[in-house]
Amino acid sequence: MIVNVSSEFLVLTLSVIDVVNKKIGIGDLQYNLSMVSRLRSQAQELVDNVNQFLNNNTRLIELQEFMDIKPEVEKSGTLKLSCNPKIEFCNVSFRYPNSEQYVLKDCSFTIEPHEKVGLIGLNGAGKSTIIKLMFRFYDPEDGCIKLDGIDLKEYDIYAVRKVFGVLFQDFVTYCLPLREILALSDFEKRFD
Repeated sequence: MIVNVSSEFLVLTLSVIDVVNKKIGIGDLQYNLSMVSRLRSQAQELVDNVNQFLNNNTRLIELQEFMDIKPEVEKSGTLKLSCNPKIEFCNVSFRYPNSEQYVLKDCSFTIEPHEKVGLIGLNGAGKSTIIKLMFRFYDPEDGCIKLDGIDLKEYDIYAVRKVFGVLFQDFVTYCLPLREILALSDFEKRFD
C-alpha cells in the first residue's frame, strides 16, 4: 500500500515537473496517471490472486489428507430384525476414541417392545451415545447390546437402521413437511 502511494506520488510529481518544464503535455500527464492507476489495480489483483491461491492450496491439502484416510469397512451381520425388538444394554462401557473418560460405564437397561422411554440427562450424560451405539456408529468397549436376545453385531446393520428412527440435536433441516422428510428414507411408508 505504501509502495503504491509512494509510486503514484513520485510519478505525479515527476509528471507535473515535466509539464511545467514543457517536456511533456497535459495529455502525457493524464496518460502517466492512468498507467499508475492501472498498475495499482493490477498489483492489487495480483496480491488478491496470490492470497486466493494460498487459501485454496490449504484447502486442497486438507482435502488430500481427508482422501488419504483409509476407509473402514462396516462389519455387519446377516440377521433381519423384527419391527419392535426388545432392546438390552448389558454392562455396556464406552469411551470415544482418544478419550480417557468413559461416557458409559457398566450401563445396563432393558426396553420392552412397544415400551415408550425417554432419555433425560445433562449434556455429556450419554443419551446420544446410547443411540449411536444402537446404530453401530460405534461398538461398545465392554459389554454388549442385544436385540430380541441376540447380539446387535449379528444383525444386518442396514436392516437395524431401517427399523429405528432418530433425530439428533445437530440435525439437518429441509424445507419440506415432516412426512416428506421421512419419505426421503422410505418412500413407501410416506403415509404411515
